[in-house]
Amino acid sequence: MFGQSPEVTTSIQGFLKSVTVPVIEALGDDDIDQVGTGTLFRVAGRLFLVTARHIFDDVRPENLCVPRSPDGDRNPHTLGPITVTKPTDSSIDIAIVEIHSPEAIARIETGWRILSLNMMRPASREALFALSGYPSELGKRPHAALVRSTLFIVETDRLDEIPASADKPVNPDLDLFFAYGRDGLKSNGRTMGAPHLRGASGASIWEFSQSAEQLWTPDGTLKIVGVQSSMDRNYDYFRAKSCLYLLEAFRQIDNEIASEVDKVRKQLKI
Repeated sequence: MFGQSPEVTTSIQGFLKSVTVPVIEALGDDDIDQVGTGTLFRVAGRLFLVTARHIFDDVRPENLCVPRSPDGDRNPHTLGPITVTKPTDSSIDIAIVEIHSPEAIARIETGWRILSLNMMRPASREALFALSGYPSELGKRPHAALVRSTLFIVETDRLDEIPASADKPVNPDLDLFFAYGRDGLKSNGRTMGAPHLRGASGASIWEFSQSAEQLWTPDGTLKIVGVQSSMDRNYDYFRAKSCLYLLEAFRQIDNEIASEVDKVRKQLKI
């Protein structure tokens, strides 16, 4: 992966598995469905789940669940009290879910890796990128109360031009477009063809970058550049929203979080 050795590829896959969260909806009568993908952040000691705004078109916030760990959960619990922040501009397909329940926070902290805001960077023009998410068509449902999501990782390139078929409006500062339709990897390392990305909405887009002087670690070389929002009906590309708009969405939450965002932006000079 990214032209790296098998050992480094395994390390990258393990890291992405630990930070890529399937977002589940409780449907009632012990039935559940996997509806999106998210990434967890801790900001000012508070816990947030970032995902796609449009999943809330069909999902009631109080029905959201997160599995106990990347290995699944035979009895996923709803998140309890949450606050959902959405940008005022509906074209910014990002939602930030703050999790308030101490019980839910404790469950999540034991099984998932939680990131800080300094894991974000603006996307480079030319670099190596990857999407890591949970397409719904790869999920297995042994019975109604158990969805086993399958992590899918695909390397990609940023498109030089905005595709003519892209749904309008398109904002060059907000919208990122990446090539699709190529083989990717399951979390077990096996290659598979490109699935439909329903269920991967809200997934982080990662940029791989390493300098010759840099000590290699997954969290040192992988940075979040955007949040996946949609894909081309012909599987030619997928679309994401820039992490700069995600940082601005965090700033909307309250003054405490805005202060943390400002510190990160100053540190990263963005």
